[in-house]
Formats: sequence, structure tokens, C-alpha cells
Amino acid sequence: MRLYKDHIFSLAHRMLGNCEDAGDVVVEVFKRMSCATWQTTDPMAVTLRMVKIACSVCLDMLRRRKVRNCELHPSLLLDEPPVSVEELAIARSDPRYEVKIEAALRRLSPKRRMVVLLCWVIGLTPREAAAALVMTPPAVRRLLSEARKQLRDWLRPDPLSGM
Repeated sequence: MRLYKDHIFSLAHRMLGNCEDAGDVVVEVFKRMSCATWQTTDPMAVTLRMVKIACSVCLDMLRRRKVRNCELHPSLLLDEPPVSVEELAIARSDPRYEVKIEAALRRLSPKRRMVVLLCWVIGLTPREAAAALVMTPPAVRRLLSEARKQLRDWLRPDPLSGM
């Protein structure tokens, strides 16, 4: 159960950007799972069920808060995009790198952010993410494509400002 708790907390924290709210999501997920009437021994089915509940709770919290976007401060952008494996490793060692990525993720719409987190962070396939979000796999792939384009645009340095 610890593994599930950590995955759900990580998903909720990245979705909501707040440790207290992420903890509330974990509690709500486990509360709903304990009340569930279905039984299974398949760990993937349990994972998908928990992710589905977490997604629903996170999206509800975001709707209630009406928080859609966060500002991406230009000083967080890297000077140049990394073009090689070595440069990427150096960029990732920059403390601004993770902050920049998290800020860009928060700018995405809640559904795009959720799809990105499920597929790229947790590692679900588009079909599994679709099942968790009650969507079709093509819709998930479309949201991923749109999110990828937005993130690429937001994280690209501005040639005029040098950032």
C-alpha cells in the first residue's frame, strides 16, 4: 500500500501543486477504495482504479478552486535548449530545471496536465490513461500532442530576451 500511496501523492502534488491538498487526495482515494464493493487481485486493476479516483478528486478540487494557470517567470527559463545528452544532463542538474518544468505543467489545462502526468510521469499507456479518465485513447493522444506542443513553446527560450 505504501507504493500506491506514494504514486497517488506524487500525482496529486504535481496536479495541484500543494502538499496539503495532495495529502487530502490520498486520504480520499484510500477512503473510497475501502468502501469499494468490487474485489480483484490484479495489481494493475487496483492501480487504475486508484488513479481514476485520484484524477476525479484532483479535477474536482481544481474546479472548485478555479485555478487554471500559474505564471511562468522568464528567469526560470534555461539560457539555451540542450541539444545533446551531455547538455541535457547538465540542464537537469540546474536547480531551475525542475522548477521550470513544474511551472510549465501548471500552465496546462487540468485535463492536459492529468494526461501528461499519467502517461509521462506514471507511465500509463494512452489506453490505460483513457480508462482512468473515462476518455477514448485517441482523445488522450490528442491531449498529449497538444500538451507537448504547448510545453515545447513555453519552454523554448525567447531569442529577443536571451532567456
